[in-house]
Amino acid sequence: MARPVVTVVEPISLKAQELSTLPGARSKVDIRAQINKKGVLAAAGTVGASPLHANLKLDLKGVDVLPLQPYFTDRVNILLTSAALTSRGTLFLDEPKAGGLKGGFRGEFNIGDLASIDKISSSDFLKWKSLFFSGVDLRLAPLSISVEQIALSDFYSRVIVSQEGRINLQDVVRSEDGEAKSVTTAASAGAKPAAGPGEKATEKPAQEPPTPSTGPIPPVRVGKVTLQGGQVNFTDNFVRPNYTANLMDLGGSVTGLSSDAATTADVDLRGQVNHAPLNIVGTINPLKGDLSLDLKADVKGMELAPLSPYSGKYVGYGIEKGKLSFDINYKIDNRKLTAENRLVLDQLTFGEKIESPTATKLPVMLAVALLRDRNGVIDINLPIGGSLDDPQFSVGGIIVKVIVNLITKAVTAPFALLGSLFGGGEELSYLEFDAGRYSIAEAGETKLKTLAKALTDRPGLKLEITGRVDPETDRDGLRQASIERKVRALKLNDLVKKGESVDPASLAVTPEEYPAFLKRVYKDEKFPKPRNAVGLQKALPVEEMEKLMLTNAQVNDDAMTDLGNQRAQAVKEWLLKNGQIPEERVFLLAAKVGAAGVKEPAPGTKDTPKAKASRVDFSLK
Repeated sequence: MARPVVTVVEPISLKAQELSTLPGARSKVDIRAQINKKGVLAAAGTVGASPLHANLKLDLKGVDVLPLQPYFTDRVNILLTSAALTSRGTLFLDEPKAGGLKGGFRGEFNIGDLASIDKISSSDFLKWKSLFFSGVDLRLAPLSISVEQIALSDFYSRVIVSQEGRINLQDVVRSEDGEAKSVTTAASAGAKPAAGPGEKATEKPAQEPPTPSTGPIPPVRVGKVTLQGGQVNFTDNFVRPNYTANLMDLGGSVTGLSSDAATTADVDLRGQVNHAPLNIVGTINPLKGDLSLDLKADVKGMELAPLSPYSGKYVGYGIEKGKLSFDINYKIDNRKLTAENRLVLDQLTFGEKIESPTATKLPVMLAVALLRDRNGVIDINLPIGGSLDDPQFSVGGIIVKVIVNLITKAVTAPFALLGSLFGGGEELSYLEFDAGRYSIAEAGETKLKTLAKALTDRPGLKLEITGRVDPETDRDGLRQASIERKVRALKLNDLVKKGESVDPASLAVTPEEYPAFLKRVYKDEKFPKPRNAVGLQKALPVEEMEKLMLTNAQVNDDAMTDLGNQRAQAVKEWLLKNGQIPEERVFLLAAKVGAAGVKEPAPGTKDTPKAKASRVDFSLK
């Protein structure tokens, strides 16, 4: 290790009384000196050599910390360029007979005008105007720390995620092999840093200090931490193009920090993220071992265009415009992060498609149309989670990954999403019909009202309608419908002959009328009918006549396809007329005939009964 360079400049004065090396002797001393031209040191009190003893009132003003840098500079990738220590308090030390050292320090101190740079790039890394500790009570054997207040003002920090997804804060201390790394650029590992004061210009890595013990954290208490005038510059080189964000005007307080696991500190912070207001409130306990917190944060109106690099990487489209507001609740317990998020994306507009191997292959534009209301706002609630041990943490990445997860859910189960917003669930994706019929039942109209409401609130969506036909039940249904149609036609003909005005759509045959009309229809049928002993047509009950007519009714494949088309057309007409959906947003697809069309429940809705094949299917574009 290089020898530290300490320059003491006169004047220096030393006054001592009752000097003695006898066991138990105490000497009075009064030392005053000027250190490195600017710093002033004053110490007055009693000292002893056997056993070791000190009870000194200390007064330090502007003492330069840089001469201590050679003790640690070969182990870190940053270089202190300035730092001054000011302190006032009492240092007390005693060496008991059992060995060891007891004592501590009571008072206050300030580390002012600290600045550090990256050894490789010489770029600013961490700096502040003042870091002030008041009401300090440091005790040795056993070790404990109590501080009434910590105040950090006018501070700046540089946080970078590398191309490999590693955070630069992990590289402040060099690795075991002594490899030098830049903490402010994407410079390649192994570049030789500039030698610091007292550091030998050698390529041989310094020997690493022994790994510290990971025993229990000593008792620590901090009454209040106050922040003022903070700025954090964040860059993510993990995405292309790189993303940069600024956390500015950070200020507020953290009250009641303690290593006591049962104690939490209150957090109240304010600031700006890329000029959008940021508020953070809640509780935190970073001193109990593993971090514990329960924080709420909100951002209002953060511009989304700067997040375009993330969007291109994960979504496949850049962001042209949009604003983000969010209310979140983050909880960390046992090194696991869980968070509830309310995200409001206002006027989110994607640009041209970007080729990215990591981008989702899902239809992003459909998802946006599903999520965005008529005012251009996407308002969603989503949970996120993760581990504190994940080195690839980035705020922008989390935001966009949440959006990607939402897109996945939207396009894989779009009607489930609409159902959660407007009611109806996954069942909105189809409408069932009675066998052989294309008229919409009352329950079907209720479902169409919900669907129309969803389409009205999501003007970017287009609806496709596919009529489906069951080759078994619908064929029988068409046969039954043909009988009913002939019965109604016969009644209509009778009424017209009598000169009565009739609306065919509202014409109904009552149960009392039905047997007589059916008998007349049956009589006119051309298929062979049962006869009595003298050869006359045999009178049959209603059920027997219906059975014979059903058996002899002919329903070809064209009639089946027509039924599917009629169902789709009936739904379209209802949506246009009753739902007020513009015709250019509704499309009919070719009808499908076959039992293979039975609709399975959507993922995550396994308890939902299967839809029968006599239906129309809806799809969204």
